[in-house]
Amino acid sequence: MARLFLLVALVALLPVELVNAGDPFHIRGRVYCDTCRCGFETSATTYIQGARVRIECKDRNSLNLKYSVDGETDSTGTYNIHVDGDHQDQICYVKLISSPLADCKTADPGRARSQVILTRSNGAVSNLHFANALGFLKNRPLAFCPELLKKLVSLKRRRALRLVTSEQNGVVDCCDVKVRLGEVRLSPLNLLQKK
Repeated sequence: MARLFLLVALVALLPVELVNAGDPFHIRGRVYCDTCRCGFETSATTYIQGARVRIECKDRNSLNLKYSVDGETDSTGTYNIHVDGDHQDQICYVKLISSPLADCKTADPGRARSQVILTRSNGAVSNLHFANALGFLKNRPLAFCPELLKKLVSLKRRRALRLVTSEQNGVVDCCDVKVRLGEVRLSPLNLLQKK
């Protein structure tokens, strides 16, 4: 009985595998400029036309590069990249290459790449896969960012944003902003230190 079930399952799934086997994957994602230097998208975020990204797949064991293809974002900051073949035994990710914006060229270390699964052996039948948004940091935050971030850093939303609260004086460090009892001041990202 178990053999019969296995045989029926294989026969049923074989057409799906054969239909999709030669189809390329379509990877879609967006590239943004983090105008407030927060490390995440906000209502002030702008999307970058002409940003360059690359999909790389490396061997799972040796980490040698096995596949690479470049793409560029359109007017909405969206890229669509076709990937040929199944990359089951490889680690694949989309990474930032460059931004055309002179004042937004530094890749956000936490948003510089996104892993993508490029295999059909995981049960997925769609050829369209989405990658997390990738971001560059603006050289200086926009003037209205403190007010925007002040709204985001409310008592109700602290846990949702996973803010790190320092133990001294109830100071909350978020992005490039220090918040103390409703007061907001900008600080350069590299000057924020936990005490």
